[in-house]
Amino acid sequence: MPAAAQASSVCRVCKARKKKCDKVLPSCGYCTNKGLQCNYQQAELISNERKPPTEQYLKPVFTYLPQLPLQDPLSSTELALCHQAQNLITATGQYLDEVSVCYFQGVHSFVPMISRSRFHDQLLSYGASPRADFAMLLLSMSLLTCSPAPADSPGIESFSYYLSVKSLLCQAQTLCRPSLDLIQAGVLLAVFEYACGEPEQALMTIGVYARMAYAAGLKRPTSLPDNIATDTPSHIEAEQHDTWWAISICERLFLCEATNTAQPLLSPISDSDHFKPDHITSSASADPLISGFRNAAVAACLLDRAIQIRSDGKQDEINSLDKELQLFLSEMMHQFPIGSQRNCGAIAIAIR
Repeated sequence: MPAAAQASSVCRVCKARKKKCDKVLPSCGYCTNKGLQCNYQQAELISNERKPPTEQYLKPVFTYLPQLPLQDPLSSTELALCHQAQNLITATGQYLDEVSVCYFQGVHSFVPMISRSRFHDQLLSYGASPRADFAMLLLSMSLLTCSPAPADSPGIESFSYYLSVKSLLCQAQTLCRPSLDLIQAGVLLAVFEYACGEPEQALMTIGVYARMAYAAGLKRPTSLPDNIATDTPSHIEAEQHDTWWAISICERLFLCEATNTAQPLLSPISDSDHFKPDHITSSASADPLISGFRNAAVAACLLDRAIQIRSDGKQDEINSLDKELQLFLSEMMHQFPIGSQRNCGAIAIAIR
């Protein structure tokens, strides 16, 4: 029999899964055996090789892309967005797996809005089925995990990377449908801006993505978080609730340090009077991730009441709120040495 025709490079599926590809056309042996759709085009999109920082990292050049047709979620425009995001992450010298591990071991402890299981499912399929909104989420995670601490006075490289990430997010926001991944990416961008000492910019950014959450139809929370980042992918509604809580907590925290604190909040907390300090989680056996985020939500509710009392001029409620705040801070400070960092976010919000 004549020799089978071969492609010049491995297929996208084998590249993503790190499998040996025989490059046979039209479908390689691995994809044929597994019943997968073999594709030799755009294999460079899922390249995950470590590369040293280049001039592109310092001075990135973007090609601004045309409007993405909403009925064509896998168009060449979306692939181009994924390609640019992948190039930026690669330029930092990070692996995608490293970005994931660093994020869930660090920032996720304070903003636990992303489901680990859903995220890792998307990460495994990203090579074969790249999506622009998930690429933006990876990009925001990379920004938070590769940048130095604010106290280290980031140099031009970090600032350039931040501008590149924000530019690409703006393109994705314009070209793609509002989605949970894209909203979460914007929240993480706002967290980075706040961590770098820019509360005004962070407040503007969180406002944009609060509006996007409305446009995407995310389910608003009706109770305090109690099943954060569930490991069951079907619980997408719980993840939407956690994302709304992350937006609500961050917006109030940023507002406290903004120049104009009279700005209206875009993430009102419903039935905030039902969320009292006696709802705090103080059990030593409780999941630190859940109890820390839940207590931060209670603190955000107290802060919401303080803002409302000040705007309405309800002086008679100040004494009652003062007692609740003292009770809350006393309980948080009592738990702090035992729970380590789990309640520092709630303490910071209550103090403000």
